[in-house]
Amino acid sequence: MTCLALTIAISVRRLFFNIEKEGRPFDLECNQTLRRVGHLFLIGGVAVRLLGAVITGMILLGFGGSFTDAFAGQLFEPSMLFAGLIICLIASIFRYGYILQKQDDELL
Repeated sequence: MTCLALTIAISVRRLFFNIEKEGRPFDLECNQTLRRVGHLFLIGGVAVRLLGAVITGMILLGFGGSFTDAFAGQLFEPSMLFAGLIICLIASIFRYGYILQKQDDELL
């Protein structure tokens, strides 16, 4: 989870650096970075809990417990999934903004 949080923080830093460098948020690089952050949140919402349950099940199995006992709880993080969906939606809006920005630049 720490590696995922660090990756998200680095990606967000890159996003803000690109916005500052280009002077506008509607850039193709910013859109790709924002979409990547959304996908990282989606992966984190599913993979982290599922991986934790698998590791816990393996530990329980080693101590004579049942592997399936680890899967009794919730296997995904709804808040991270929701945040990932919202960020991907915002990335789609930024993509549309990029298209409009490009058309506006071509008109002048």
